Amino acid sequence: MKYIAIIPAYNPGIIVKEVVYKTLDYVDLVILVDDGCDIQHKCIFSDFEKHPKIKVLRHEENMGKGRALWTGFLASLDFNYDYVITLDSDGQHLPEQVEIFKKHIESSNKYFDFIIGEREIGKNMPWRSNIGNSITGGIFRFFWRSGILDTQSGFRALSNSFIKKIIYDIKPGRYETEMRILIKALRDGHNVGSVKISTVYFDNNKNSKFNPVSDSFKVLKQFLLFAILGFSDWVLDYSIFILLSLSFSVFFLWAHITSKVISVIYYFYVNKYIVFNSYRHGLYEFLRYLLVVSFNILITSSLLYLLVSYFQFSQFMAKPLVDVLMFTANFFILKSFVYSKK
Repeated sequence: MKYIAIIPAYNPGIIVKEVVYKTLDYVDLVILVDDGCDIQHKCIFSDFEKHPKIKVLRHEENMGKGRALWTGFLASLDFNYDYVITLDSDGQHLPEQVEIFKKHIESSNKYFDFIIGEREIGKNMPWRSNIGNSITGGIFRFFWRSGILDTQSGFRALSNSFIKKIIYDIKPGRYETEMRILIKALRDGHNVGSVKISTVYFDNNKNSKFNPVSDSFKVLKQFLLFAILGFSDWVLDYSIFILLSLSFSVFFLWAHITSKVISVIYYFYVNKYIVFNSYRHGLYEFLRYLLVVSFNILITSSLLYLLVSYFQFSQFMAKPLVDVLMFTANFFILKSFVYSKK
């Protein structure tokens, strides 16, 4: 098998030389991405440009780790390889442990799209990383039933086929980009694995760009957007329901179905472009969405009828109760069935 290492670098210090040259012992090519480093580091990187197995790519200004990785991923497509290994340039990831990934890949009967290097949580791990992993690990276990413990690790292996899928589906940014990659791997059902690694922390990892609160919030962002837009959809739905029921004396079930039909068109497009960032063929998704909506209307109408006709609930109290019950189920159905990028 052929391996490429991608090393994003932003003023990592002289240790970058040791990292790059040691990594070359375990891979066929190193792609080093200068993410807007200062003049001193640019001089260091100039030495790498003379090496036939090192490709140096440069950003004129600092664009963030996610953008640096994407620059490396795009460049890697020009080469014939099986896996890309990503590791940090500051010495926290030990280059010799690339061999752990290779052995796991080559000795397994299973094909992996994505493998993450997991540090031992708690032991010698700085509080910032510990808190971050505790928060995001819990989120990943809740939403994706993931067994991944170290969601923040940047020491990873990605298959050629997986990179070709994510390169145009994920919008790169800064730290959160690595989270988006992991989410996509889990959400779309790719074969995800893990290996145990050790990590070197310098000065208790004080230079880490990870913020336990704001960066964990980015992981929850999709669900929060879904909740906010879901509330706006419910306001539209409920307003139409009340209008038809009170102003036009429409039978409550017909009012419910009519309000649903109107609101689902609005809900389809806000979820498509704002929550799930899906740009695939609109008709294909809309037909799947209509199937989900039909199921939704059938279930909610049945529950609404039972609450109003048999349990004597007010129709104006029963409708929001039924809609709340369906909310969480709708998130997972839309995510895995309608807007899935499989």
